[in-house]
Amino acid sequence: RQVLSKNQQPCRSSGELNTRECYGRLTCRSCRFKLCLESGMAMENVLFNHGKSDRKANNDAANSGCLVVLPNPLSPEVVVDRVLLHLQRIEVAFEKLRSSKYNPLPNSVNSLTEALSGHSKLSVEYGEMGGWPLDYTDGYTTTEGSFMDEIMKRFRSGLVVDHYTGNRKSWYYSNIIFAIEYFKTFNVFHHLSSNSRRVIAGKMALVCANLSNFCYSIKIGVDVLVNPDGTEPFEGMRNAYPREFEGMTSFIRTLRALDIDDNEYVLLKALLILSPSVDDASSSERALLSNQSESYNKMLFSYVTARRGRRKGPKAYQEMLAMIGTLSHKTKIEKDIIVLYGALRIFTEVCPLLEEI
Repeated sequence: RQVLSKNQQPCRSSGELNTRECYGRLTCRSCRFKLCLESGMAMENVLFNHGKSDRKANNDAANSGCLVVLPNPLSPEVVVDRVLLHLQRIEVAFEKLRSSKYNPLPNSVNSLTEALSGHSKLSVEYGEMGGWPLDYTDGYTTTEGSFMDEIMKRFRSGLVVDHYTGNRKSWYYSNIIFAIEYFKTFNVFHHLSSNSRRVIAGKMALVCANLSNFCYSIKIGVDVLVNPDGTEPFEGMRNAYPREFEGMTSFIRTLRALDIDDNEYVLLKALLILSPSVDDASSSERALLSNQSESYNKMLFSYVTARRGRRKGPKAYQEMLAMIGTLSHKTKIEKDIIVLYGALRIFTEVCPLLEEI
């Protein structure tokens, strides 16, 4: 339509945002047109037909003066670009939800089945949370006892509902809810049985939450985990437990060294949904997950190779997949520690959803 009207639409951000971000956040028509041109759309292939049209669609032959569009066959590059654009829009909505007024409390959802019901909240406009950054609650940064005693103290504090009203969120719980809402944006997820969705969410929600936390911290330029409200889960522990603190934060440096850009990140994050084996899945579900996983893997390899070159690309691709494996392993250890130190009793009383995960 913009080609035919010859009217240049103004950019909705007046050039303050980059083209992809402006279209993703503001649905800017001007930036959408630019993205179409960058993806290979040829303006000369949009024509007016002033003679008799010989082609037939679903109706009779078109009359004189109708619009004729000569479609370009989609190249692999265009397909990848469209997928990346879609994933970037989901990621923008995901971060917007994390920073919104939506504040799920630890006792608000009782099961994975309940959490997985309904449409994704990433499409809901809640408004931006005000009053950030926040100070810490009384006693949160005071260290006492062993390292694990301190971890469990903060863990219990994170599930006390009275601590997390207004503009203060229980990030350990909320991030898992946000990850599940992210899963629900993918069509492939809704083609699975309720049991398969529950298994995938149970296995991968905490992994997805951890990846999001690490990448968010890297994006804002820090070497420790930071929540969107400015608080740090391990604040005050650097000097009291230097060796353990180093172990908890070393993964950020590993991730930073990979130099993952926004497109690589969203593809890796999407692969989390498709990576786990689902023991009770039907053969058709297994085939669907396998095909989707293979498609995203090919896109990731193609993009990484194009960005880094044929010499460095394959190695970087393997390192990214290894990073996902390492993150999954670290998350499993995190779950095992929670079980070992008896936190499941807390979940049973306060937050049944976390017990199920």
